[in-house]
Amino acid sequence: MLTWTVLVLAGLMPIILLSLYAFQVTSESVRDLVMANNRSAAQMTAELVGRAFDDSISLGNASATIPAMVEAVARRDADAVRARLRAAVHAFSCIDRAFVLDTQGLLWVDYPEAPESLNESFADRDYFRQLSQAWKPCVSEVYERQAEPRSMVVAVAVPIRGPDRRALGGIVYQIRLEELTRWVEQIDVGGSGHVFVLDHQGDVAAHPRLDLQIRRYSEYGALAPVRAAIQGRESTLEYFDPLAQQTMVATFVPVPVAERYWVVVAQQPVDEAYASIHRLGTDLGAASAILVVATLGVFLGLGQIRRQLRLANRELVAEIAERKQTEETLQRKQRLLKQLLDIYEGHRKIAAYEIHDGIAQPLAAALMNCEASLRLLEEGDSDGAREGFRKTAELLQEDLAETRRLMRDLRPAILDDFGVIAAVDQLVSGSQANGATAIEWSHDVQFHRLAPPLETALFRIIQEGLTNALRYSHSDRVSVRLVQRGDRLRLDVIDWGSGFDPARVDESRFGLAGIRERAGLFGGEAVIDTAPGKGTRITVHLPVVEAAGNEDEG
Repeated sequence: MLTWTVLVLAGLMPIILLSLYAFQVTSESVRDLVMANNRSAAQMTAELVGRAFDDSISLGNASATIPAMVEAVARRDADAVRARLRAAVHAFSCIDRAFVLDTQGLLWVDYPEAPESLNESFADRDYFRQLSQAWKPCVSEVYERQAEPRSMVVAVAVPIRGPDRRALGGIVYQIRLEELTRWVEQIDVGGSGHVFVLDHQGDVAAHPRLDLQIRRYSEYGALAPVRAAIQGRESTLEYFDPLAQQTMVATFVPVPVAERYWVVVAQQPVDEAYASIHRLGTDLGAASAILVVATLGVFLGLGQIRRQLRLANRELVAEIAERKQTEETLQRKQRLLKQLLDIYEGHRKIAAYEIHDGIAQPLAAALMNCEASLRLLEEGDSDGAREGFRKTAELLQEDLAETRRLMRDLRPAILDDFGVIAAVDQLVSGSQANGATAIEWSHDVQFHRLAPPLETALFRIIQEGLTNALRYSHSDRVSVRLVQRGDRLRLDVIDWGSGFDPARVDESRFGLAGIRERAGLFGGEAVIDTAPGKGTRITVHLPVVEAAGNEDEG
């Protein structure tokens, strides 16, 4: 009996050791995958936050270098400066309040107007101390502003310099912490995980699960990984979250923000992150108990034990495969986000050029006309003044039309408010009214609202295809049809016009390359079927990705 027991144990021992080894390897793989997931989410968020602050500083620099703005600040013309601050606040939703300080830190003009802050000194504020040291752009720590309502904000400060490069003061844009939170709340870390942002003092600047207007949250500032990130060092580790009162596995990534480091933290509860390891340990513990019982029964339980081990191995293989698939999915999402950020950056640059060349310069010309007309009026030349004011009005009317065109081209308001179907309705109506070509527009879809990036891409594809047909095809009618079948969309833009030879025409000339790229970004495809004299059919296939609110309602 002893001999048989020894033989059975000798046969089972390699299996037990192999199970323990598999448990160890799988545990390490799961831990590595969790940390890689956190690191990926933190790095994506860090890039998003860094670009957002760079854009805010670029906006401030653009405003501070407009000649009319510089002249108004130099003259201490509060009305003229306030008008430009008002335009910035209304044009950019992330800006909650804007004001200008002189070189001594005195606030002399603001929008919206806050009498309690006007002519007050803010020389002791963090942002003014940074700004006035070298008169370079800076971003403040989290603080409670003086103007009502007394919100928790972050300030972006940019110097204003005269023609002689001498500092005249600074423009300050205040951004509410809720706006910062919108940048990070869509980042998925899995389960109960989340991403939040700390300023260069370690105070919470963006957090999807805290009411940031109740108080200033400074609990993270003394933590070692936070202090290391503020000094520019990234780390991934387990720590005790003082606000959540949980042990978390987290990645702390430094973000360069105006010559200082902010910190992005991506974390999830340890118990949730490593739940699969605990399940695996329980399964292997149960398997070990079965092996012990099987030893007492010698060969009677051997077959059952082997079956249990084969099942456990299959589960382990499936678990590892699922984790690898999850990692590949995260990498694809990261690549897609980077492509979307590049497109977003390109649109921002185009908008900046359009504003500078198409709006700012005519406004400057109108201002100079107006000043010249005032001088003529003072000199008694009423006819010359009247002609100057008439030219000024014409310039302003042209600039207003250019502003409306730019706003419409960047992103129609109806697309944000009512979705892509309503936006295409408006596009077709406007195109129909401006030409003789008949446009047949129809749709058969079940979605209510698509995810914003997909809505924008779909609208741009339809806009580009329709514009090409109206401009180049010479067809007496154009058909646009959008159909949803399950989780896929099909778009057809058809004309019966002149067509062209794709082999002899550069697609970028007609924007067809842009249609292909936009479709490819979302895992779709675009097919252009055309020939000289045969008309053109553009067919685009895209996945259906509904907006987050629609999924919750479903």
